[in-house]
Amino acid sequence: MSSGYATPSRIVADAAKAFFACEGEYTIRGMDISTIFPAPTVTVIASTAGPPRYLALDGSYVYWTTSSATIGAAYRTGGNYFEVSVGGQPRGIVVDAEHLYWTDESRYQVVRSDLQGSNQQDLASAEAPTAITLDSESIYYGLSNGSIY
Repeated sequence: MSSGYATPSRIVADAAKAFFACEGEYTIRGMDISTIFPAPTVTVIASTAGPPRYLALDGSYVYWTTSSATIGAAYRTGGNYFEVSVGGQPRGIVVDAEHLYWTDESRYQVVRSDLQGSNQQDLASAEAPTAITLDSESIYYGLSNGSIY
């Protein structure tokens, strides 16, 4: 499909667009997957404060965590974006209609905030949490030791 990016890592997608983090370039990129032949259109959605780690999507934004203790968000089409310092080592990230949720590996926490990254609240203590997801009733997270809660 597309090549030549410095350390592409995490990928999230919907029916029309895929987003991926380029750790080596400190960028989030979007790729129109509805037109992959002859080659997809790839654009820089945002430049990040540090190497981007994990990604999440909602209807309007792509969200990310970085190894520089920030969480960011940008319109899925690019343009304006923001990053918020959250401290620690944010890892996995997921979003619902009202909140961002992420794992903080160094503070041993599962954290929730509003969609702008403000009003942070620790939800659970867990040793070295990494991945996170949710459904309509529960939050699920994984630990570096292989456990799932």
